[in-house]
Amino acid sequence: MIMGRMAFAVTVVSSLVLLGGLTAGVVSAGDQAADITPRQGIATQTTESDRAALVALYNATDGPNWERNTYWLSDVPIGRWYGVGTDDSGRVVALDLPHNQLSGELPGELGNLTNLTFLQFIGNQLSGEIPEELGNLTNLRYMLLYGNQLSGEIPSELGSLIDLTELGLGSNELSGEIPAELGRLTNLESLALADNQLSGGIPEELGNLTNLYSLYLGGNRLTGCIPWGLREIEGHDLYELGLPFCVSMYATMNTETPVRLDSAIPVTVTFSKPVFGFTIDDINVANGDVSKFTGSGAVYTFNVTPKAIGEVTVNIAAGVVTDADGYGNKTPWTVSLGIPYDDDGNASISKDEAITAVIDYFNGRITKEQAIAVIILYFNG
Repeated sequence: MIMGRMAFAVTVVSSLVLLGGLTAGVVSAGDQAADITPRQGIATQTTESDRAALVALYNATDGPNWERNTYWLSDVPIGRWYGVGTDDSGRVVALDLPHNQLSGELPGELGNLTNLTFLQFIGNQLSGEIPEELGNLTNLRYMLLYGNQLSGEIPSELGSLIDLTELGLGSNELSGEIPAELGRLTNLESLALADNQLSGGIPEELGNLTNLYSLYLGGNRLTGCIPWGLREIEGHDLYELGLPFCVSMYATMNTETPVRLDSAIPVTVTFSKPVFGFTIDDINVANGDVSKFTGSGAVYTFNVTPKAIGEVTVNIAAGVVTDADGYGNKTPWTVSLGIPYDDDGNASISKDEAITAVIDYFNGRITKEQAIAVIILYFNG
């Protein structure tokens, strides 16, 4: 019996260790250094369509009266037109026309420059709305449009520019709310929206921008609270907004050992600041019971005891607490605490329960460490 149990344990542990080694060696695209070469644009986009887009820009922004317009609309290669940069295939990758007396509205045809990585029109007299077609420029790294008279709302389509590292729209006449879609720009390092006429709250999604080190939002009409995730940005003007930081929360729990039907799981919930109104009734548990709830201010603890075989989930809804300024937690919190394996209540792990743990690991429901702990309990009888 002992040899059979040992053989089973060695087999499954070896499988888990091997799998862990294999998965650790997988390199995702996000782990690789960014390639500065633009991705290939849509097949139908050619140097001719790029030229057409540039002609549309020239005609829409009073090109004859630009401060400099050398070679524009001539037959020389567009890479020699003033302020235009091209790659080896002749596609436009840079459009750099700052302080050049551009006036009028930006044409939607700019969205056809699908290899563009750098766009700068700062310090001109551009007016009208930012074309939503600019959301097609998925290779773009820099969009610098500040210091114009651009108006209307910031297009939500800009949230598609996943390679963008700098977005400068400050010192214009933009209105409406900051689009939550900007929270998708996870490569963004600098966001400048100051000195416009923006209103409403700061989207919680901006707190997802973990690479952001520069954020300027002053000179607008923003209300509400500042997302907690923005508190550690190096360069910012957040304190000039006169707004408090929002409430956020995180939780820790002891799940180093397998979840058992006969044992409680200690959970600690910590809010970003002291809050009021948090009670045991705000904790929703699927397949479990809550007990021993205690705490005040910013830290609360409670136990969760599994009811039956199956996943145990804890959820705390948004808006269940408020801080001294009257602001609540904006986002809910949900976590799976694991799987109870001691389904027969005899305080020991059977072979079937150990097999269930291995299957749950391969299905991503528990960690490798939890699965190994179940097997060790089975081996120890």
